[in-house]
Amino acid sequence: MILSNLGKPDDASLVAQKIIDALSKPYDLGGHGSFITASVGITLYPDDAADAEALIKNADVAMYRAKDLGRNTYQFFTKEMNDRR
Repeated sequence: MILSNLGKPDDASLVAQKIIDALSKPYDLGGHGSFITASVGITLYPDDAADAEALIKNADVAMYRAKDLGRNTYQFFTKEMNDRR
């Protein structure tokens, strides 16, 4: 998802949390309750990268960090995340 015209960078976390909350509600699939968790990686233009390819890569790194921290959460990309790879 690409968000433009955010008032401030922290607004991305509000959107990420709304997505996580919406997906965490149980879904009825043929009489069986199904649950979904979401791990969201957030990267910011132009702070984290200037081109789409790098932004997508950084968001992916941040998403995997969110998964490592227990899933169903979000993480902002930091340059230190690339050092851990």
